[in-house]
Amino acid sequence: MVLVRKQANLVRLAGSLTLATACVGLFMEAPAAASTTSAKAPITWWVPSPSPVKGTLHGAAAAFTAKTGIKVNVVSTPWSDYLTKITAAITSGVGPDVVEIGNTWSPTFGRSGGFLNWTPSMYNAIGGKAKFVKTSMEVTGAPGKPAMSVPFLAQTWDMLYNKAMFKKAGLTPPLTWTAFYADAKKLNDPKHGIYAVANDFGSNSGMQTWLWIMARQNGGNLYNSSGQPDFTSSGDVTSMTQMVEWLYPDGILNPANVADTTGTVALTEFETGKAAMYFVQSPTIPKAPPGGYGLSYVPLPAHVPPGGAKVMSHIAGENLAIFKNSKHLSEDLEFIKFLTSTQENANINQKMDELPVTYAALRTPYFQTPTEKIFAHILTTYAAPMPTAPSSATAEEDYAGTFIKLCRQDITQHGISESQVRSALASAQATVAAAAG
Repeated sequence: MVLVRKQANLVRLAGSLTLATACVGLFMEAPAAASTTSAKAPITWWVPSPSPVKGTLHGAAAAFTAKTGIKVNVVSTPWSDYLTKITAAITSGVGPDVVEIGNTWSPTFGRSGGFLNWTPSMYNAIGGKAKFVKTSMEVTGAPGKPAMSVPFLAQTWDMLYNKAMFKKAGLTPPLTWTAFYADAKKLNDPKHGIYAVANDFGSNSGMQTWLWIMARQNGGNLYNSSGQPDFTSSGDVTSMTQMVEWLYPDGILNPANVADTTGTVALTEFETGKAAMYFVQSPTIPKAPPGGYGLSYVPLPAHVPPGGAKVMSHIAGENLAIFKNSKHLSEDLEFIKFLTSTQENANINQKMDELPVTYAALRTPYFQTPTEKIFAHILTTYAAPMPTAPSSATAEEDYAGTFIKLCRQDITQHGISESQVRSALASAQATVAAAAG
């Protein structure tokens, strides 16, 4: 079962794109793309793989062809190679017409100049800019620059819980971290191999966004107001210390989660009733077995500290962009209009277990269930964009890497101090700052 389209595991590579940008010079001087003289010219669409539901995107392309007569050549590339492939296309100037990108790549790609910037006439051609969910529109390009993409698929973090275990303990899903820790003590039974919570503590890619969410709630943000790496703020140190303590002294998470780099141990624990709560970015699990699992909000601090924010998720998902060298702008826009139309966007996201990116699609019947409404509420109200500095991809990787090292140290020592956390974060911060020049 694929729960999350793992763009996060490639976001950390995005920093390499800045090196390639220097090679794009001649390509960037090319005039803006013009539509072909043929009204039915074929276009090429790059998409990442694997897809949560095989054939969904190919099916959408086929439906578009049947409706318009415009053939779409869908080219799938594994996530592990996808960023490198797009970067090479930008450098060479030879690429597809339309490309699906992880939305957290958009700031880096927005600086590259390799894609068409969206203009008012382009937005009008696909049904208007206002149709898109406001939060999803916040991650469509580099800050201060025109957007180079539009939203396509959306995700948020959430908390899954085992209904039977909560009912037996007489509990309801916790909405604050104070309640979370109190409930965890009642749900925890490590002597019998049952833990209060499971999370992908050993997966660098899986923890990058989660750690930022926790830091943001406590007033941290990986960067200061001047745009410099800042891992040692009280918010960053406090949140990371609290997370490490889930192992020791809290003992509410199985240490085996730290040894797993694939992100499968935590999922297995939750699915087999060995963990009462699980944090994830997909609504897939509550559907199988029906009624066995519930979905709730990511807890917030009972009292948000100064500088903190009510953030439950980064704005996750995927966008659609048009390569600057495309010769089929009219067809590209017609295709994107189709993919982001109310019914088609609802249909695709339903099959992909993700969220529509337009207000109208979010109001379609399937997304009116309690589970889907929670996802939509988190996306529209409690989601925020990740840092967008040129070095942010490296920063996220090093920040998460530091956390994993501290967790392994905590397993050995059975306790770790806040000063140890601060020292480790200071070292990672220096590494990022040095790399950023």
